Amino acid sequence: MNRIVEQTTSNRLLADGWRLTRAILALKGLQIPHTIEFRIASATHIRATRTATLDELAKSVAALDEAIERQRQNRLSVTDLHSHLKIEDLNKQRDALVELQKRAGGSGSPASTTVIEALFPDIPAMKRTSQETAEIKQWLALRKEEGLKIDPETAEVDWHYGQTLDPYGVYDEWELPEEFDQVGREYFARSPGSDIWVWFGDLPKQTVKRLEERGESAFVVDDFPF
Repeated sequence: MNRIVEQTTSNRLLADGWRLTRAILALKGLQIPHTIEFRIASATHIRATRTATLDELAKSVAALDEAIERQRQNRLSVTDLHSHLKIEDLNKQRDALVELQKRAGGSGSPASTTVIEALFPDIPAMKRTSQETAEIKQWLALRKEEGLKIDPETAEVDWHYGQTLDPYGVYDEWELPEEFDQVGREYFARSPGSDIWVWFGDLPKQTVKRLEERGESAFVVDDFPF
């Protein structure tokens, strides 16, 4: 019980500290974005800013620098990162993240430290171990693999109310910041007789399209695991 109280208090303190940090920078005309974007090996990654690592924050700043330069040279295409932003918005976002980078980097924390931990190193954060994180990634990867095998003509469908950014319910408060708290209907499919339910977002688009065409005929009444 004491551990639960301690965890809740720590998470709340960190959440309050993050709100205060954003408010302080806002007084300087700097609006910290809720998420950052960067690319690794051509793959786009999106992270909640406060739970991104210092290394990911640096990658995001570099991505903004590149977008600003390409915008100035009239070379920014629709496929480029941040192509939807005007140059003034790119500059504002970059300035805010650079200031955040200075504040978080002042603690001398390793690049693998999250932004919020670096800002408030004296507040303990209850986080998953590297082994627990690896197990969750493997669990999620298994569902994506299973999704490729599902036949939309025979698949069974069900739904539940869940977090839009955490449809399987595998993340904790630390990994899913409160600013992203949004609940809605999340749909899942499985092969008949299988105990592996796959979120529609992890299914091929053609599979989802066919399941939507089948409508209620695909739904089952089952002991849904989520």
